[in-house]
Amino acid sequence: MDQNQYTQQRVDDQIKWMEEKSKYNQRMYKIFSLVEIVVAAIVPFFAGLTKLNTAGFIPILTGIFGVLVVILKGVEKLFRFQENWITYRTTVEQLKREKILFDTHTSPYDGPDAFYKFVENFEAALQNENRIWKGNWMGKVITKTEV
Repeated sequence: MDQNQYTQQRVDDQIKWMEEKSKYNQRMYKIFSLVEIVVAAIVPFFAGLTKLNTAGFIPILTGIFGVLVVILKGVEKLFRFQENWITYRTTVEQLKREKILFDTHTSPYDGPDAFYKFVENFEAALQNENRIWKGNWMGKVITKTEV
């Protein structure tokens, strides 16, 4: 694989993929958080209306909204939208920086073996991101400094 193929097929594709994953996880995190906030705010409101309710449906709605908050928070925790968003975003910025340094022949990519250094650094960044992702899914949150 030559330099142009690597850049197009690996570098650009990985950056685009991670940007999409970052956007998706950010969107999901914000949607879940917004819905949790709204539903959690409704619970005490309905709880206060319980005495005014003669039909008895307010306590049922209050319970349903309370359960919904717990379910939303559980799903958000399970899929780790915030952690994934931050991890992908951090890695994308690191990969973009490496690419810019390489494209501008800036240190450490200013010597005769620049392409090989670039490939090593780029692949190492991807490997670190994969370790973080795997650690997150196995229940241990790993930060960039632990890799």
